[in-house]
Amino acid sequence: MLPLYPIKAILSSSSLFWSTPSIAKHLKPGVEWEIVEPERSEGWRTQAKLATKQINLWKGGVEFGLYKTRTHIVEPIPECVVHHPAINAAVSALTSATIKCRTTAYVDPVLSSSKKKKKGGGGNGMTGNLKGGEGMLRYVQLQVERDTGKVTCSLVWNADSYKHTQPHLSHLVKELRRTSPDLWHSIWVNCNDSTGNVIFKSNKWDLVSGPEYSTERMLGSSSSFDGGRGGEGRLYFNPKVFRQGNIGGFERIAERVGEVVRERKGKRICELYAGVGVMGLSLWNGSRDQGGLNLEWLRCSDSNPSNFGCFDLAKKSMGLTSDDSRRITYLTATAGKAVEEGECDDADIVIVDPPRSGLEGSIIKELVKSKREAGLMGSVDTLIYVSCGWNALTRDLEEIMKGRGGWKVEECKGYVLFPGTNHVESLVVLTRE
Repeated sequence: MLPLYPIKAILSSSSLFWSTPSIAKHLKPGVEWEIVEPERSEGWRTQAKLATKQINLWKGGVEFGLYKTRTHIVEPIPECVVHHPAINAAVSALTSATIKCRTTAYVDPVLSSSKKKKKGGGGNGMTGNLKGGEGMLRYVQLQVERDTGKVTCSLVWNADSYKHTQPHLSHLVKELRRTSPDLWHSIWVNCNDSTGNVIFKSNKWDLVSGPEYSTERMLGSSSSFDGGRGGEGRLYFNPKVFRQGNIGGFERIAERVGEVVRERKGKRICELYAGVGVMGLSLWNGSRDQGGLNLEWLRCSDSNPSNFGCFDLAKKSMGLTSDDSRRITYLTATAGKAVEEGECDDADIVIVDPPRSGLEGSIIKELVKSKREAGLMGSVDTLIYVSCGWNALTRDLEEIMKGRGGWKVEECKGYVLFPGTNHVESLVVLTRE
């Protein structure tokens, strides 16, 4: 059993913020910071990004793991207890295939005295005494489709284009498909020959084998979120878009968001930083059944242009009427631009799930305005803030509370999505009259 980071320690350290007088006075009576403990401590991670390490200097072969704290030294984790079993199976299959194909691991220039770089990353399959910046495989990302247990594998290759991954990449993919035909959903390559710490290059993706999209059931299906009925519809993902590392744990947050919208009798929902529309579409999926939310409209937006294809496929999978389909929209734009374009006009509830850096400054400027000032978010009376960055959340809340918006904290919870760490994903509900 994996030892959990003490819940009392998480509660104690995070409670200090909520007890600060400038914040505590904005909590509604009876509201207290609460930590929601994880349902499981092992096998929960359904997405993993792993760095590479050479097994044999001359024969090739690659191990996969994480960097040791504050170093560029990779520690292999072949049987990680927090990984979904399919991820561990994928790591084993990759290791065997790279040994068979004599695949080399990327040599981090930080660990090498030589900074000379070999363009194309050794696509001819030769090994030998590699210098810094040489080698083929840099990282691997593994994503499990929960209903099938199949894995979407993304290989980050030290090359400037798909052409320069050949012929070695094709040999490796063929070996993976031959030895583990039922394991793989799809195999992608991301070409990245940069020397920085960026894992993926956004415009360098190629689908090598398998379907373009994996799917997940709408969050909250077969639960209280949609009355236990389980709606139609699937969420669509590919490696170009954001996907939660613990999607099962995040489902508990999505369920609570749905309950809050129902309790607040929300009808017009705007989801900023929406990704592929996970929470918004799941809300609508639950709203169509008897006793559901009966939403008037849903507007989602995010800046990643790859999100829209996933969002559109999910909409089509829901069996919507033409009228319903028109009332669910997606705008490819930053949150600030989306608000400028009128995405929040007449909305009564706004859901935000920003990156670790927190809300954009322009969003804060709107939230600190009073309702009488009739700003771009003047109609909003409920803000549901889902946060993966504690420092950014506390900074944003302090700014919002200083303003004239009249916001009060109606609920604040921390969800332990990554058991074994002290990280919490926060859910804060702010309301105003």
